[in-house]
Amino acid sequence: MGLLDAAALRVLEGLHLRLRPRTAGVLQGEHRSEAVASGVEFVDHRPYVPGDDVRHLDWRAWGRTRQLILRTFQEERELRVYVLIDRSGSMTRSEPPKALCAQRLAAAFGFLALKHADPVTLVPFAQGCDGPSPPARGRPGLPVLEAFLGGVQVQGETDFDATVRAFLGRYAGRGLVVVLSDYMAPVAWGEGLRRLSRAGHQVHAVRVGCREDSSPAFQGELELSDAETGEKVRVTASRSLLAAYAQEVRAHLDGCREACVRAGGSWCEVSAEWDSPRLVRAALTGLAEA
Repeated sequence: MGLLDAAALRVLEGLHLRLRPRTAGVLQGEHRSEAVASGVEFVDHRPYVPGDDVRHLDWRAWGRTRQLILRTFQEERELRVYVLIDRSGSMTRSEPPKALCAQRLAAAFGFLALKHADPVTLVPFAQGCDGPSPPARGRPGLPVLEAFLGGVQVQGETDFDATVRAFLGRYAGRGLVVVLSDYMAPVAWGEGLRRLSRAGHQVHAVRVGCREDSSPAFQGELELSDAETGEKVRVTASRSLLAAYAQEVRAHLDGCREACVRAGGSWCEVSAEWDSPRLVRAALTGLAEA
């Protein structure tokens, strides 16, 4: 079975991605933009103003009203979809692992792009951008994306600044950039998300978490090892220490969310322990519609 089960696919079949006009590509596809221009589907009439394209004047309306009325259209444009997938060591935590959850969501975003004939590029990252997924178009491209995701090695440290710089240097076309990560690394997530937005991308950040991130079942004397750096530290896991840790994690994630929203992006949080329909619906909050 692929990364997307039948229940997840049923949810996705009824949805399509929303995009902002500034992120639309120059090629026409099946994804409908909010931009109004000369295109394929008649929308409405409006009064003519100097500078409008006279080819869209409605001469029948002129004959009835002796007023210059313009026909407007809704253009269907191609949406470029980029999915950045955190493959750093912290994504190995939880059962099922956060990495598997992120891969399922990457496949879900890929499927939504493919079913509307939009180009999609999956880019794993840790200390920088890995090689992208192979070209895929249309629904038959889903197994190509799933096979690519199945080969991603989950390890290493997170450097989101280097990742964003490499991404912007490698991919010129503006589009929707989905960033799938646990956002647990103490790095400048906010600045990276702002840089993506300033480059003209529509940013959607999906925080993939688990119970262990904020409520670890630790107690007593422990030696903890960092999942990314391997650094070890001895602690006494008291109730007060765990409460303080949970507050720090929440404050860190709230800071990431606020930075993302201030940059004009959208933010949502999901759990690796959720079933696939709930997972998909939550990850698409504010980004997809029926």
